[in-house]
Amino acid sequence: RFVQNVLFAMGSSAASAVLMVGLPVVLKASAGADASTYTKISMGALILAISITRSPIMIPLQAFQGVAISAFLKQRHRPVAAMVKPSAALLGIGLFGAVLAWIIGPWLFFLIYGPKPEEAAAYHDVIHGWLLGTLTFGSAIMALLVLSGTAILALNAHRMYILGWVVAAAIAVGLLFLPVGLVPRTIIALYVGPACGFAIHLAGMVVASRKYRLE
Repeated sequence: RFVQNVLFAMGSSAASAVLMVGLPVVLKASAGADASTYTKISMGALILAISITRSPIMIPLQAFQGVAISAFLKQRHRPVAAMVKPSAALLGIGLFGAVLAWIIGPWLFFLIYGPKPEEAAAYHDVIHGWLLGTLTFGSAIMALLVLSGTAILALNAHRMYILGWVVAAAIAVGLLFLPVGLVPRTIIALYVGPACGFAIHLAGMVVASRKYRLE
């Protein structure tokens, strides 16, 4: 059992690392070794945009996880219902942040992260209000995956927990290799991958909660 738990922890950590911090490596691989300098600069701008649009939601959520587990432990007989309010709050915050990012995001981005003259053209081609807004709301979808993972751990459904993360990571990585532009395939991967993992966690909650409803 100890070895099994260690392997579960390693697997889920690896899968979450791919989505959280491993994206630059996968993006670089998807661009190919012969990518142009312009593509590499554009990729750097995109990765920076992803990082700064995630932080306002993901960092507070990480600190909130201990409280979330305690709340979910008290509602193990109705975990999906317990997810409704925090999920709505995350999506609401994500939507509000997306609107702000769309309106003032580019101005703040170039004010704080002003590119070098030789990088300016690539940065201006990538960084737009719609992109920063879309990435900001996408971070709320990622937050739902993290929150649902916390809820399903409270149900001791470790297999479904790791399955959700592994599927989310595998789908996201696969979508990053779609034969479309860098920005479209990145957005698709950041939305579809976590959403699929979230759906698996929800399905796992429904199954795992049955034994608590019978107690």
